[in-house]
Amino acid sequence: VVVAVFDTGVDLTHPDLVDNISANNNYDWNGVDTDPSPDVTVDFHGTSVAGLAAARDNNTTGVVGVAPRATLYGLRLIALPETDQDDADAMAWKNDIIQIKNNSWGPADGYPSYLGYAGSLWENAVADGTAAGRGGLGTIYVFAAGNGKSYGDQGSKDAFAGNVNVIPVSAITNQGVSTYYSEGGAHIVTCAPGGDGTTGIVTTDLAGNNGYNTNTTTGELGNRDYTKKFDGTSAAAPLVSVLGAHVAPPQLLAVGAQAQQVGPVLIADVVERADLGLLRDQQRDLVGVELLSDGGPVRGTQRGQRATPQDVAHAIQFDHEEIE
Repeated sequence: VVVAVFDTGVDLTHPDLVDNISANNNYDWNGVDTDPSPDVTVDFHGTSVAGLAAARDNNTTGVVGVAPRATLYGLRLIALPETDQDDADAMAWKNDIIQIKNNSWGPADGYPSYLGYAGSLWENAVADGTAAGRGGLGTIYVFAAGNGKSYGDQGSKDAFAGNVNVIPVSAITNQGVSTYYSEGGAHIVTCAPGGDGTTGIVTTDLAGNNGYNTNTTTGELGNRDYTKKFDGTSAAAPLVSVLGAHVAPPQLLAVGAQAQQVGPVLIADVVERADLGLLRDQQRDLVGVELLSDGGPVRGTQRGQRATPQDVAHAIQFDHEEIE
């Protein structure tokens, strides 16, 4: 499976990522070239997201991503201010070969007035990708739900994560409850571990004394190529993005279009909403979220039946185990 990480850039030489990163399918919209390497002084985020998705297994190094043999495309999009055209081009980029596009980004937290805006070019691009990507099966767009809950941000007003053509992912703690920061809303269909602001998730970091883990950081790992303090819905999103690789071959996951390939779209039993509780915020809609795992397919839609992004979100369950 191919997972594209649209972010601040990815460290192409990181020892836990180098074997999975595509050699010829990376791009930088900020620098307008084919090198998505981050500015190591400020752009830490994308490398950590990539590690959660697909850090390599069986290499005696570091950590293991959820899909450790997935192919990673590093796409640098949000390191500098981007335009609606940039966002649209990114969502339309190589939709013939990319199954899943992870987007651990969105409107800035703490500015509710910005939540309702997404450019029309971007909106058209994700609609087209959902309908026609992957030869008509539909590109899978996963977005972080946002970390602005404590600021009063209402996720259902987020024009990116709230778009019907994407899968928004909220964050829970290792106790299975909604985090203090994760935005809710009626659009949320799934969640994954995202850390609680104190206990983070272990993942890749910029190599050496760059990134989150430096020689002045307290309470961190001794190996500075990794961090144990990455958290947020940015961490939850890639855990969901790559679970599709464990549920069914990419050609069987049809999103928003008629499935033409042989076989069903595999749908696993979802965790009962009572297991996590119905999350009610006094200022928000009643929200039910379902925890994902790759617990195995038990039922499915038939070949040719329309599948929505919400169906794909329900196709996977995630049993959380603390990554430390």
